[in-house]
Amino acid sequence: MYFYNVEEDCQDRELEMNVEPIHMMNVEEWESWLIDNNVCMNVNVSILKRFNTSKTDLEQTPLASDAASEPALIDSRKNSASLAKVFNMSNRVNVPVSSQQEAPKKPSSRDVLRALALQESKKSPLIKKIDRLFSEFVGMSHLKEEVYRQASFIKVQQMRKEKNITVAASPSRHMVFKGNPGTGKTTVARVIADIYHELGVLDTNNVVETDRSGLIAEYLGQTAIKTKEVIESAIGGVLFIDEAYSLTEQSNQYGGEAVDMLLKMMEDHRDNLVVIVAGYGDKMDRFVASNLGLQSRFNRYMDFPDYSEEELWEILLKLCKANSYTIQDQSLLKQRLLQEFELQKKQQGKHFGNARYIRNLFEKAIESQSYRLIKESTADYYSLQLLNESDFSM
Repeated sequence: MYFYNVEEDCQDRELEMNVEPIHMMNVEEWESWLIDNNVCMNVNVSILKRFNTSKTDLEQTPLASDAASEPALIDSRKNSASLAKVFNMSNRVNVPVSSQQEAPKKPSSRDVLRALALQESKKSPLIKKIDRLFSEFVGMSHLKEEVYRQASFIKVQQMRKEKNITVAASPSRHMVFKGNPGTGKTTVARVIADIYHELGVLDTNNVVETDRSGLIAEYLGQTAIKTKEVIESAIGGVLFIDEAYSLTEQSNQYGGEAVDMLLKMMEDHRDNLVVIVAGYGDKMDRFVASNLGLQSRFNRYMDFPDYSEEELWEILLKLCKANSYTIQDQSLLKQRLLQEFELQKKQQGKHFGNARYIRNLFEKAIESQSYRLIKESTADYYSLQLLNESDFSM
């Protein structure tokens, strides 16, 4: 590797503008200085092109035989004053001297933005929509990939049908969402309804949310009727049953009636109804395993892990931004809240509320801020949008 060294009494003003005069150094000092000061390689090459008479001259110059010995010193301007000197450190790093081998220029920020825009323009409208729907969510990258896969399969089969190519049998579109409270299960159900409607699989993007209380009637024989009415309201869209495991957990016939009617309606409307059952992971496994009909219809699972402490903090910041609030001294509050999040997750276990916990924390914070502002009589434009650490009392 060939580097330049310019003496302090350099008279070449043009050269002096391009390089910073430095003292003569040994190999070890050179290496340290170059790393610490981030010397520009392009400048090095241009200097060598100007002062090296030819590549042949460099090749003919005797080099140090031992890596530990002093580097060979080359006077690159034989008939002129010693304005610049070149060290041979080829045993360290190999940087080509010839112009044909110069390192490519680092792309500018404009080039990067242009490349990203080009990449974005090549995405299909479907992928763009999925990206947009997931853009405001924290985490969930693996869930987005699963939605990509499902949507891509449906789209490709539609393309095959348009070209009179045999279409594969559609897999079951009913799904099991496994995860603790507040991990985004209902939110992703709405995304799936949107995508399926966009693809023409469903007539609407409507999501009907229910649970055991919405399906089970007070008296035996009425549950089937009540369950049927709820399912019929969801035809053409998505039926989302939260804590579905509770239908089979209790030892009575009411839950069995609801499950039997659910299976019948899923079969009758298999082309225009998507059923998503959700709940704690282990309990949902037992729910599906409790009935052969459920096993045959629910074979697509999506796992919703708990949010990390950093992700919970990011959710809080997004809530603040969406509601025109700013947190004062974020670093101090973040350090305290991350510790609190970790503690709450350990104490509450699988019952920890995740995003719901953060929303409750945010709502309490803005209530505390409102009370504080009224007491202090400082409700100006700035203070109305500012949350401080005292507002987040636990």
